[in-house]
Amino acid sequence: MASPTTVTSGVSDPYAVAFDSADNLYVGNENASTVTMYAASSYTAAPVSVSTSANPLSLLVAGNTLYVGEGSHIDVFALPLTNAASPTATLSSGIHEPYGMTLDGAGNLYVANSDGGSNSSGSITEFTTPFTTGNSPAVTISEPDCSIDHSCEPFSLGFAGGDLYVVNQSGGQSLGGVDEYATPISSSSTPLVSINTSSFAEPYFSALTPAVFSVSL
Repeated sequence: MASPTTVTSGVSDPYAVAFDSADNLYVGNENASTVTMYAASSYTAAPVSVSTSANPLSLLVAGNTLYVGEGSHIDVFALPLTNAASPTATLSSGIHEPYGMTLDGAGNLYVANSDGGSNSSGSITEFTTPFTTGNSPAVTISEPDCSIDHSCEPFSLGFAGGDLYVVNQSGGQSLGGVDEYATPISSSSTPLVSINTSSFAEPYFSALTPAVFSVSL
């Protein structure tokens, strides 16, 4: 097994990571409000660095596009990334602490908006392509009030077997959970299945494949 490579240049409280198809590494640095890109040819070389207007909470790379989830918006960047890069679009309507993002097969963007707080529910929003600044979400699914349903703060999401799975934190209460939605979703969609248990008290991220759904506790 090869020895691990340690990346330190430009890293400042890294909160999110992503890779593109060429194995270039992208890091969202919360303290510095930057996204740094490390070329696969040498992860220890000086990175490309782009400033963000808020702390990056999540990253998603798909094809030639980088999505950066920040506190109240998502910046969309064209790849390859350069030090002078600026967003090609900014999505802000309905965005509140976007800790999770994923795309469906048509390239539409789904966002898990945590919104934080012990009694502040989150939401799931869908933006359809093409993405332009000022776009409103085509779909918004509001999570229940955290004082009523403890599985109320979406933190990550993804598709498996054609359905959308959403991992929810507990809103400061005792239960987190996982919701499964049939597709296509609408603003009136309700979960096909909800798993709410103390075993999922604080789930943050999930890994989804067509056959396996795993949760990091």
